[in-house]
Amino acid sequence: MTILRFDRAKLTQELESLPKRLRAAFAAACAQRFLPTHIHRAEATRTGDPSAPRRAMKALWDSLEKDSFDADALRSDRDVCTSLLPHPDAQFVEGEEYLDEALGSLIHALGVQLAGDSQEAAWAAECACDALDHHVIQQYKIDTNTNRKGAQLIIDSFPPIQAELHRQQADLAELRHAAKNRGSEAAVIAHIRRRAEADSATFLGPGR
Repeated sequence: MTILRFDRAKLTQELESLPKRLRAAFAAACAQRFLPTHIHRAEATRTGDPSAPRRAMKALWDSLEKDSFDADALRSDRDVCTSLLPHPDAQFVEGEEYLDEALGSLIHALGVQLAGDSQEAAWAAECACDALDHHVIQQYKIDTNTNRKGAQLIIDSFPPIQAELHRQQADLAELRHAAKNRGSEAAVIAHIRRRAEADSATFLGPGR
């Protein structure tokens, strides 16, 4: 079985072939699958403001499905989410390990809707993969100090990472199809949204 690897340059090139709206939908799906993990942990630890990114995520999807958005409102959502990122010198709070990546993925997705940058859409996907890397390393106590390249091959082979990379490839395939079939965009985006919402329950693996 072929092991998928995250390749930001290749992904950016693939996203470049999509219209801006569909690039933003790809980024939104990456953020959607991961964001509930942050929201759950923020609620459990009573840190941050889980309601703000939840509202921003919904507003982003709604704007994508309608193909209409308020740029000022999206910028405001992005600023609010950015303000929730922990300060580098802040005391670590257990349960918030993935805050940077979760909010970062959403912030990038909002940025793609505003400006359409393919690289930023790839960054949204990379945030999700980086978080899963961290989860696998922590969960399975993988030593990355002695042989980083070899360790990365092992990390990439774990089911949560392979599942996310397969999901990203599935999203790209459907969005490419939508790009070739004008008029199908809203339905495809709504389908990807529902799937991403469902997949969020097992983003870190079954029972996570």
